[in-house]
Order: sequence, then structure tokens, then C-alpha cells
Amino acid sequence: MTCIIGLVEKGHVYMGGDSIAVSDWDMERLRPQKVFQVGDYLIGCAGSARMTQLLQFELEMPPQDNKLSDYAYMVTVFTEKVRTLFRDKGYSEVKDQRESGGPFLVGYRGQLYSVQGDFSVLQLRDTFTALGCGSSYAMGAMSALRDAPPKKRIRKALKAAAHFSIGVVGPFYVLSLSRKKEGA
Repeated sequence: MTCIIGLVEKGHVYMGGDSIAVSDWDMERLRPQKVFQVGDYLIGCAGSARMTQLLQFELEMPPQDNKLSDYAYMVTVFTEKVRTLFRDKGYSEVKDQRESGGPFLVGYRGQLYSVQGDFSVLQLRDTFTALGCGSSYAMGAMSALRDAPPKKRIRKALKAAAHFSIGVVGPFYVLSLSRKKEGA
């Protein structure tokens, strides 16, 4: 249960998330953030706290080969490193010979990607997306608030999601990451 929102505007990726963990009818307010930066990546996780911990503290990525587009790098190198990490740390689930992880958003080089539970990578046409039980409320609010500044827009959308979804609770955190210049 959660709400993670990602937004791309003018070469920046913005991401915000809530602070709750829910199991059945019980909830715990979390201190660690579900949105964090790891090197050149801004990551926001919906789902397992273990997945979030592995991505935040164990993920190590090689530099991108300039022969690959950013999208190709995300689909091949990035997801394969994540799959290997999840498998090595006992997080991946294998059922009917299919491996699965969990959903999360990634901001990388001024673009927003949605990594699905089957490790597919979606590059979106819209400038924003959301994950978690509050995602439909957040998406509606993000659409309605198109003229608001990015961080304020995300905070208001998270508040809207919290108003309508019992699985979304503050405090809310919003981080941003600028597109890294080539060769910098």
C-alpha cells in the first residue's frame, strides 16, 4: 500500500512518495523514505520494504556504454543487474518458470521509467505516472494540476491520494534529479 509519483519537467525528474506500510488492517508509519537517490538514479518503490532496501543499499550499476541508448541501457543492463541482485539476495519469486520482483519508478538522465513486476521497463509518453494503491487518485490530481510547480503538484497529488485511499499516509517526501550532462 503506497503512492509513488514520478514527473519529468524541463530535464528534471521529480519523485514523491508517502510514508506508510500496511499489512491487513495494520499500519506502520515509516521513517525511511520510499523515494531515494542511488548514484545517477532516482528510485521510488511501491511494495515490499525488502525490495526498497535492496535497491537503496545494494544496487551497484556499471557506467552506461555510449553505444546504447538510455532506454536500451535500462532494458538490458539496469534490469539485469536488478534481477541478479534480487535473485542473489533471495527476494525474487519464481513461479511457473517466471521470475518476478516488484514495481518501482526510476528517473535516469532526465527520463522517467516504470519497472514492472516482471522486470519489463516502460518508457512513458505522459510526463508523469504513479504506482501503488493511491495511484488512480494521484494520476487524476496530477492531470488537474498541470499548471502547478512540480514539487507542489506532487505534494498536492499525494494529499489527494491520502484523502481517498486508506493506504496512503504522510509525511510526503519529494526529491528531484537533474539530467546529467554527457561527459560531465
